[in-house]
Amino acid sequence: MVGKFLLLALFGIAMAHVEGVGVVYLRKVLGIGDLESNNVGPKRFSKQYLFIEKTREVATIVMLVTLALLVGSTWADKAIVFLKILSILGLVFSFRIFITQIVISVMK
Repeated sequence: MVGKFLLLALFGIAMAHVEGVGVVYLRKVLGIGDLESNNVGPKRFSKQYLFIEKTREVATIVMLVTLALLVGSTWADKAIVFLKILSILGLVFSFRIFITQIVISVMK
C-alpha cells in the first residue's frame, strides 16, 4: 500500500507541475503580472479564454477520477485515492506558485 501511495504522490507532484506550467504560460500570454493577484487576472479574460480554462480544470478532474477508478478496489478506496491525489496536487501547485513568486520578486 505504501508503494501505491508513493506512486500516487509522484503522479500528483508531476500533475501539479504540468498545471503550474500551464498557469505560468497563460499569465504570460494574457499579460498578467507575475505578482499580480489571482483575483485581478481573471477579470481580464475574455469569455472564450474563461471557457477554455474551465475545460482545462474539468479535464484535470476527469484524469484524477479516471486514475482513482483504475487504482482503487472499493468505492471507498477510489474516493480516498481521488482525494489523496487532489490534495497532493493542490498543495504542490500552491507551493510551486508561492516559490515561483518569491524567486521572481528576488530576481527583479
